[in-house]
Amino acid sequence: MIIIFVHGLRGHPQATWAQRQTLTNPRTAETPRKRERFKGIFRPRPTPADTNDKHINDVIFWPRDYLLEDVPEAEVWTYGYNADVIGGLFQANNQNSVSQHGRDLYVKLERHIENDSEGLQAPIIFVAHSLGGIIVKDAIRRSEFCQRRTRLIIFLGTPHRGSSYAAWGVIASNLAKLAFQDSNKRIVQTLAVNDETLDNIHDEFLKLLHGGNIKIHSFCEARAITGIKGLDGKVVDDFSSQVGSPPFETVESIDADHMEMARCTHKNDPRYVAIAGVIRKFIHSGGLGIQGAGAQETVPATQVESQRGRSQGETGVGHNTSLPKARHYIPFFKNKRFTGRASVLDTLKEKLFTEEEEFQTLAIFGLGGVGKTQVALQLAYWVKDNKPEYSVFWVPALGHASFEQAYTEIARQLDIQIKTEKGLKMTKAEEDMKEAVRRYFESNMAGKWLLIVDNADDTDVVLGPSGKLGGIIDYLPKSDHGLTVFTTRSRGVALAVAENNMVELHKMSAEEASEFFEKAIFDKQLAQDKTKTAELVQELMYLPLAIAQAIAYLNQNQTPIQKYLALLQNTKQDMVSLMSREFHDNTRYRESRNAVATTWLVSFDQIYRTNRYAAQLLSFISCIEWKAIPQSILPKTLVQEEMENAIGVLCGYAFLTRRDEEDMFDMHRLVHVATRVWVQNEKLERQTEAGAIQHLASIFPRSDKKNRLLWREYLPHAQHALNVNQEYQDAERFELLYRIGDCLFEDRRYKEAILALEETYQWRKQQFSEEDEYLLMTEALLASAYLDDQQIKKATAMLEHVVAMCKKTLADDNHKWLVFEHELGRAYLDGQRVSEAITVLEHVVAVEKELDISDESKAESEYWLAKAYIEDQRINEAIMLLEHVVAVGKELDDVSDEDKANSEYWLAQAYIEDQRINEAITVLEHVVAVEKKLDISDESKADSEYLLAQAYIEDQRINEAIMLLEHVVAVGKELDDVSDESKALHEYWLAKAYIEDQRINEAITVLEHVVAVEKELDDVSDEDKANSEYWLAQAYIEDQRINEAITVLEHVVAVEKELDDVSDVSKALHEYWLGMAYIEDQRINEAITVLEHVVAVEKELYDVSNESKAISEYWLAQAYIEDQRINEAITVLEHVVAVEKELDDVSDESKAMSQELLERAYSMR
Repeated sequence: MIIIFVHGLRGHPQATWAQRQTLTNPRTAETPRKRERFKGIFRPRPTPADTNDKHINDVIFWPRDYLLEDVPEAEVWTYGYNADVIGGLFQANNQNSVSQHGRDLYVKLERHIENDSEGLQAPIIFVAHSLGGIIVKDAIRRSEFCQRRTRLIIFLGTPHRGSSYAAWGVIASNLAKLAFQDSNKRIVQTLAVNDETLDNIHDEFLKLLHGGNIKIHSFCEARAITGIKGLDGKVVDDFSSQVGSPPFETVESIDADHMEMARCTHKNDPRYVAIAGVIRKFIHSGGLGIQGAGAQETVPATQVESQRGRSQGETGVGHNTSLPKARHYIPFFKNKRFTGRASVLDTLKEKLFTEEEEFQTLAIFGLGGVGKTQVALQLAYWVKDNKPEYSVFWVPALGHASFEQAYTEIARQLDIQIKTEKGLKMTKAEEDMKEAVRRYFESNMAGKWLLIVDNADDTDVVLGPSGKLGGIIDYLPKSDHGLTVFTTRSRGVALAVAENNMVELHKMSAEEASEFFEKAIFDKQLAQDKTKTAELVQELMYLPLAIAQAIAYLNQNQTPIQKYLALLQNTKQDMVSLMSREFHDNTRYRESRNAVATTWLVSFDQIYRTNRYAAQLLSFISCIEWKAIPQSILPKTLVQEEMENAIGVLCGYAFLTRRDEEDMFDMHRLVHVATRVWVQNEKLERQTEAGAIQHLASIFPRSDKKNRLLWREYLPHAQHALNVNQEYQDAERFELLYRIGDCLFEDRRYKEAILALEETYQWRKQQFSEEDEYLLMTEALLASAYLDDQQIKKATAMLEHVVAMCKKTLADDNHKWLVFEHELGRAYLDGQRVSEAITVLEHVVAVEKELDISDESKAESEYWLAKAYIEDQRINEAIMLLEHVVAVGKELDDVSDEDKANSEYWLAQAYIEDQRINEAITVLEHVVAVEKKLDISDESKADSEYLLAQAYIEDQRINEAIMLLEHVVAVGKELDDVSDESKALHEYWLAKAYIEDQRINEAITVLEHVVAVEKELDDVSDEDKANSEYWLAQAYIEDQRINEAITVLEHVVAVEKELDDVSDVSKALHEYWLGMAYIEDQRINEAITVLEHVVAVEKELYDVSNESKAISEYWLAQAYIEDQRINEAITVLEHVVAVEKELDDVSDESKAMSQELLERAYSMR
């Protein structure tokens, strides 16, 4: 027996295990016998630590001084290596790496033992401190010799695995700080750690542990380290210092820190007693198989059969007659990046292990890339760690070859051999190894087992070709003591193998996806921006494979998340390129496709082989939008059942998902990308895209209003199909474009309609003659869209051309051209060519009265004629027409509520113009109530509320007006479509209402803003700007801010002198108030000058009432009196008193004031 001691980082073959003596110790004088049985082997090149060797006899070196005496049958060897150089130690492929030291250990150990005749057959016990334990594990996983000879490993503070408390980087840094006694060494600060390399060593060691005869005893440090800068806790935490395999490992703690746990001061030291006790107990229990030590001899597995005999059953499989030992074959490492899925795993555990009727077979199904394999892998390791009575085996079902390869490896691990009747091995042709493995699993000798059949996607591989045998299911065991879990993309396969025992796996939650990203990304700073991380995983639809691919891309290219998002959201080509980029993933099969866009191609090919119509649907869907796909848009077959079956196939693979009970489907966006890749790979692009456009052109609905819901469902799909292929230029493309433009026009999406119709018009203009009816219809519809998009001149020119061509080519009794003439009348009206509009529209209305056309069409023409009459101030005629339009609309179901409300709105406008305010209010209140329930723009609703508020102001219902206007102003602030001019106008009327309500400060605030905004607007006339300033001045006067009022009014008067559009009445009114302000400011001469001009102007104006003229004269007289021009005051006042005597509208109070002022003037003469 050989006991080999391996030290850790910056340790020493002897000093690591030695404790300096303070008293004379007789044991330092060794006997020759002990010296012979102690060897310091595999020494590295000299290091500074070697200078201490001459003092080694002054310390207690317990492996030599104590252990050789207590274990006389053992030789004690030490292994030394250059552990002073830390650079590259925790990396892969480095001359100083852990892996290199592991290789050196097993090579030198094999050579040394071969040269030692006594040690040639001796079993080995390793005692390893700290990092030395990793080197021992690496040597054992690399060397079959070490695997066969090693019986026991004692680990002292070895960091086996990273944890949430201390990841590998933290552990490595702790070890480095301890070794160099300084946390500020540059070598510690720049320490590079390859987590994957260290994890791989541990995972492969665990596999060997489960399949071999090695026992483990792990000692954890019980005390924290002290006195080292940067370290204030345990160097290796409790979790990390355990191998993590309870059936093969014993764990206990040593009451010492990381360095002192490997040393002892005397033979009764608890540290020595514990370590030596483990070795003695293991030897005496027979663990070494040493003759004469009370243990049974261990013989190779191949000899067990011949010495003990095999129990032969009908299966012909040889097996040991002892109780079955759990074995494991899982070809992947445990996925340390696995995140979330707790509820799914709990469901699986409950179904498999805790329900009263446990499921023997269960299927996990879902979309490819959603994480089925990773969930199954997590389940496998959970069973391995928590159900020690269960063996766990894993077989891929990608194809027959991968399945057979896995079964062959399982047979090898289980030592399953195929026998003839005479006990001789047969060739594979004589008995199938797969059948032998199946029989073994079904025998009692197999014990309890869990078999995971992964990627069981292909129906032919799993179940065999239709109507034939040969599927792998024929070789899967059925046993009461066994459990089988399938993963598959196909609901059909899941049903076939597990009936209703299925668990569907969906995409991750937003929280799980973000956590997965943050856990797996190398540069943790990239995950600091939680908003960007959330945006990225959302863009990737929370699909684990897509997130893993993004992580691989970001890790490799050091790309910021924002740039990756930009690529995803840029062009379709960029997205396809990103999603098609392969990446390495050691938790997936080498032969499988890892790129998101290609992972589903295998399934697409399977569908193509088994259901051509389903494949055709996939191809068609690749050309349309990926969400909200109505079943009615899909190409139909002659047999409805074929259609339902094909849709069922696509739903079975989770490529389509049905919305509740509706005939509406969605496809995962990334699957949609993959369908494009598939179509391209199959060289079917042109054929597929042309077929899609032809089909859509044949089914896209006309713009009849009853089809509105249908065309809104179809519209995004038709637009997508047209964008996919810009090269297809046949008639079907432009027929589809025309129908799309027509429906967009009906939906009032004029800019989008114009784009579609312009393209159609240009193509048809090249194909047809100028008189062609289809061309004229296209031109007219395009012109109408221009008109509603306020491109008036362009619309007018096109409509004049259309009407002229119709009159030229159509017979006199063919009234199709009336529709185009109606649109021309609209264009004239919008272009302020009111007389021409009235002429055209009166003709249209007159002709339509005699035609057998719908009342709706007639009413529409009357509506536009009424609007023209309002513009021409022919209010009574407008009212008569609009009252008729409104009455007709009430009786027609085909007229939308929106159109009815629009007609009522203009009728109310006419009532206001005619001073029929109460009638206007009644109509507008109804309009506002109706529009609240309609799906129309907030701008339209606000326009109606604004007009109602104006009516309220006219009716002196000021509070109601204010409530409406405050709402209108608030809505306008949130709407980009409302012009600044309109917003200012709404605020202007709100301010006027505030003034009426004596809320002067609020009025001033609003009006100051209005005036400031209008100064910057070219679309607001100088007249309107002056009017806003006038009302601001009025508010200033009410607030006794006379100087500010004068400044504003002087500007208003000056501006209006230059404007011809401002009436003399308005000019006089504004000058009047300037004169009043001058009087308030005691600027009498200036007041007189202004008021004299006002009085003179008003004498010539018929639109100014005698009452108003009298008021102007009254204040002029007041100014004369202030200026001591008494005779002039008397002359004016005598005229005022005489006029007011004849006026009934002037109050007695006003008359009395005038008479009183006149008497005062008399008294002053």
